[in-house]
Amino acid sequence: RTRFLISKEFMTCSAYATDQKLVIGGSDQGNVFVWNLEKSSPIARIPCGFGEVKKLILSKDKLYVLLANMRLAVVDLATRQLNLTAQFQRQESEAHVSWFTPEGYYWVGRDQVRRYHFVRGLEAFALSSFEVRLNRPDIILSRTGFSTPELIAGFHEAYQKRLARYPAFSKNEDWSTRLPSVTIEGKSNFPQVTRNVEFDLNVVARSNGSRLKTIFIYVNGNPVNGQQGLATGAVNEFRTQVRLKLSTGTNTIRVVAEDETGLESFPESHEVELQRAYTPRIYFVGVGVSKYQDTTMNLRYAEVDVRRMAEYFSWRFKDRVMVDTLLNEQVTADNLVALKKRLAQTTEDDYVIVAFSGHGVLNKKMDFYFATHDIDFGQPEKAGFSYAQMESLTDNLPARRKLMLIDACHGGEVDRDAPTVRAGESLAPSVQVYQSRGAEAEVEARHTSSFRLMQRLFSDVKQSNGTFVISASSGDEFAFESPEWRGGVFTYSFLHTLDELYDETRGKPTFQVSTLRNRVYEMVIGLTQNRQRPTSRAENLDWNWRFPSLE
Repeated sequence: RTRFLISKEFMTCSAYATDQKLVIGGSDQGNVFVWNLEKSSPIARIPCGFGEVKKLILSKDKLYVLLANMRLAVVDLATRQLNLTAQFQRQESEAHVSWFTPEGYYWVGRDQVRRYHFVRGLEAFALSSFEVRLNRPDIILSRTGFSTPELIAGFHEAYQKRLARYPAFSKNEDWSTRLPSVTIEGKSNFPQVTRNVEFDLNVVARSNGSRLKTIFIYVNGNPVNGQQGLATGAVNEFRTQVRLKLSTGTNTIRVVAEDETGLESFPESHEVELQRAYTPRIYFVGVGVSKYQDTTMNLRYAEVDVRRMAEYFSWRFKDRVMVDTLLNEQVTADNLVALKKRLAQTTEDDYVIVAFSGHGVLNKKMDFYFATHDIDFGQPEKAGFSYAQMESLTDNLPARRKLMLIDACHGGEVDRDAPTVRAGESLAPSVQVYQSRGAEAEVEARHTSSFRLMQRLFSDVKQSNGTFVISASSGDEFAFESPEWRGGVFTYSFLHTLDELYDETRGKPTFQVSTLRNRVYEMVIGLTQNRQRPTSRAENLDWNWRFPSLE
């Protein structure tokens, strides 16, 4: 292969842009040089990344630069500037691509966002801290050179729908100059490794315009003061000392201050590893209702699904599992609230899995309620169990590995701007739809698609309690059950996928919760021919924990 020495760089490949009459060369140091036919010296040098340029591909006014380090760069030939870079990665059995622009916009998969950070000086900030403003798939698509205007417009509409949820960021002004600040005092003296379970933290927060409202302190994505955080009062400066309990292994401590307008500070963080031997326990709580006071709403398999899950976890984890179930007449709002006391007995290393199976009902405001045994289906607020109450069951628990499964109609989030709750056709004579009562309305496909696209593209960065919440169906869908699956398709897929993943990881580190989630999604969608699409109502962006080992 012939190489030409240019400014101490060897040219590894070349291309000729006929329309622009430009000669282009790629170097062994990740740079692209551009010549016109009138000058012998390059008219432009475009840094495209690190590593050798392997290939140059021309398409209209775009130059695609393939580099040796699994990176792709997109150059605009008209301006001779780098427009976009893509990083390809393989993690376990899955391949991923992440996109970035020179200005800081990005499009990164929801499960990959934890892998990237912005760096300022000697500080690194997680990408998730900039989700609302900088996660812009619409901008990325507009720069690839092969997206249609309609597709870009659809992605932009999804972004606008997402932005409307965060009023503090919806203004065009430079919000970064108004952020409050937070500091962990004495962080430079903190240990990286410890054998002490308790860890003291001194935090100082200061306003920058609007007064302070709340401080959130997280350990592995779990707020130590609960989902509502620690109220500061309307002050300009707030100091507090908190004693944390660490989990075995790596603990990512993250502190964020929020002001009265909803703007959050850049996070202050520290990682410390707790070294100790501990065998975690698994707490499984199953709630299933097949028989209701209103017998016209009885189901066939909801109770069966919960019993199957309880038997499965008892078989898998034997004396390490604590199983608690509420079935049929036992499922009342008071009994559900009482479950919190039992879950409060967990430790920081334990697992909590809560499964709901039964009817899901929407009230006139499109709020979700799990149908208790004695619910009034016409007025679910009276005895139903709201989604906020469901969230509270796993909020502020000692356990930090938490998963909630909602196998019910409308379990996913609803687009309140375009509500739809309408039963569709059954898949086959043997497939039955869980019936429910609530608001019924039509919805335009455009609104539905933009809302679902928003859910798929963007993580919900509102303060969560650290629980992964997986719903069997989207907010405007019904959940299916069939004798073929001996129950609901979601429970069938969940247990089947658990078996597969434990077999695949035998003798290796176990699988991450996101891997389980994605595989369950694929199986449910396949079995129902895309009629039922599970969604995530909440996630833990800080910690993609692994399931317990079988040993």
